[in-house]
Amino acid sequence: MSKKKTRLRRWLDDQPRGAMSELAASLGVTRQYVYKIAQGDAVVSEEVAQRIAETTGLKLKELTFYTVIVHDPG
Repeated sequence: MSKKKTRLRRWLDDQPRGAMSELAASLGVTRQYVYKIAQGDAVVSEEVAQRIAETTGLKLKELTFYTVIVHDPG
């Protein structure tokens, strides 16, 4: 069974070669980590999701499945 492409993966597919490396550099993470995010195999913080949205022009709500909300019961 094949996975459905994430919005980030589709965005990267539409970009020139090297876009994943440029995105990784702008986020301060590795290219491999961006690949995992784009494949839907990694969860990122809200801050990283926001930076992805700002860099790519995608809407944050399109990336919300990437975010983790940490509940602080205190």
